[in-house]
Amino acid sequence: MVGLWMPRSLKPPFGTATAIANAIYHATGKRVRSLPITIDKILD
Repeated sequence: MVGLWMPRSLKPPFGTATAIANAIYHATGKRVRSLPITIDKILD
C-alpha cells in the first residue's frame, strides 16, 4: 500500500497535472488527455 506511509518526496507528481487538467475541463468544457497541456490543445 503506497498511501500515507510513502514520504512526500517520493510520490509521483501526477496530482498536479491532474488538478490542472480538471481545472481546464471545468473552465472550458474540453478534456485534455495528454501532456504538455498547450493552448493549441485547448482550442482544438
